[in-house]
Amino acid sequence: MTCNFNIPKPSSMPCSPASLDDSETNWAGAASRFQAARAAEEAYDKAVWMPALRASKDGGPNIPDHVEAKMEALAAARYAVEGQWILTPAPSLHDVIAKIQYCRERWEGFEWPLSWWTSIMTDLGRIAVEAATEGKVQ
Repeated sequence: MTCNFNIPKPSSMPCSPASLDDSETNWAGAASRFQAARAAEEAYDKAVWMPALRASKDGGPNIPDHVEAKMEALAAARYAVEGQWILTPAPSLHDVIAKIQYCRERWEGFEWPLSWWTSIMTDLGRIAVEAATEGKVQ
């Protein structure tokens, strides 16, 4: 499944890396690793795996074992960093919304992992407290 939601790249953040606190730095790193893994998986899927699948369905040879193994390895790598990204505290409401939108697409038709829900609800609670403390919410 390809999710079309684009996670903001760390370089598009409105502040320089030197001004980021630890949570924003962790978030930027997790988002960057996830983007890289997803891009690698999608590129291989488009360039190699899907053409091999189409050829197989059209009466050609089965998908070669090495192609299948590489696709599985790329998916496993994405799964690992995907979970790390979701479980990393989001520094802003915009970033929590990015998590929610990705999760909705990623788990369409399935129940989200409880740890993902817990992470998102923790983010929302923390951001609400911060906003209330700063007088932005009553």
